[in-house]
Amino acid sequence: MLSPDKTQTSFDRFLKENKGKVIYLDIWASWCRPCINELPSSHALKEKLNGQDVVFLYISVDEVFDRWQKAASHLGIERNSYFLVNARESKLIRQLQLVSIPRYVVIDKSGKIASKDAPRPSESKTYDYLVKLAGKS
Repeated sequence: MLSPDKTQTSFDRFLKENKGKVIYLDIWASWCRPCINELPSSHALKEKLNGQDVVFLYISVDEVFDRWQKAASHLGIERNSYFLVNARESKLIRQLQLVSIPRYVVIDKSGKIASKDAPRPSESKTYDYLVKLAGKS
């Protein structure tokens, strides 16, 4: 995975760095209208969860780095936002059996997948679900 400044990292490394927190993973692309339509709800959810042990992670399956980088900046998701290099060959994509986007995944505090097909940020149950997981030790 590449960050907007082209720093390389791995999904496993991100998990290790955020162990003890719930991760709400948003898999998206700059050309995906439903993905972009969910981002205002994602921003609102993130703000509502401020102070909870929840981290938002945005991973793009775009094929062109510059398009992703421009979209991420324009949409205000530079923090914890990554470009998935060779998305079609990605171990993560295979593990999640990803066939369409947007896709939301929740990873619990221990680093295990709690939901491979989590509710969208715009769904009211998402907040309660994340709070419940964040409250568990």
